[in-house]
Amino acid sequence: MHETPPLSIIIPAFNEADRLPAYLTAILDFFRDHPIEVIVVDDGSQDATASVVADFQHSDKRIQIIRIAKNQGKGNAVKTGMLAAKGDLRLFTDADGSIPIDEYPKLKAAIDAGYDIAIGSKARDGSLEPPANNPWLRQVLRAIFNFLTQRLFINGIIDTQCGFKLFSARASEELFPHLNCKGYLFDLELLTMADKRGFKIKEVPVPWQHMAGGAFNPMRHAWRMAWDLAMLYLKRLRS
Repeated sequence: MHETPPLSIIIPAFNEADRLPAYLTAILDFFRDHPIEVIVVDDGSQDATASVVADFQHSDKRIQIIRIAKNQGKGNAVKTGMLAAKGDLRLFTDADGSIPIDEYPKLKAAIDAGYDIAIGSKARDGSLEPPANNPWLRQVLRAIFNFLTQRLFINGIIDTQCGFKLFSARASEELFPHLNCKGYLFDLELLTMADKRGFKIKEVPVPWQHMAGGAFNPMRHAWRMAWDLAMLYLKRLRS
């Protein structure tokens, strides 16, 4: 492992023992001959997530694990991994592999073109049309969320919540220490902060497939996200 790898990949994981192995395998195969670092942040999992990662570590030293004793939320897990990363570029991606890792070159091309942050977008052809296999409740919540974010926070970015985002080292090191949201709205806080600080952001359409399982439950988490959205807006008004 180089002291400064070209790329760090951060994967937040909460009870992902079933879905993580296939995605880790895909990542290691795609970057077979590259000196990357892969940081799995185990966010207080109660299943065999840590054991799964340990098995991969035995055969590939590029993999690291950071264990958080008690579940704190996706935002905190991503922040923890990003602050530990050393790469020239730093990607965070969801453990379910809903966006194939071979979409990474599209994001890197945006960084190479001069952008500071490249974010995957589940929106097709730059529109708000949702992926065909997205469950209906997610589609409704996504439409409401996009309506609010476009008008209250950051106009021009269609999909702020896609879990496939690439940062330059400078952008990562300037933004993540100031991230406060520990839950699912951390993406919005992060991009709003980046926009305010003048970082160049490029939205890149990527294919997305809904993967069964996972911690996010639309019914259970919608109210928490609504509360976090209100708090984030109040914070924006005060700043």
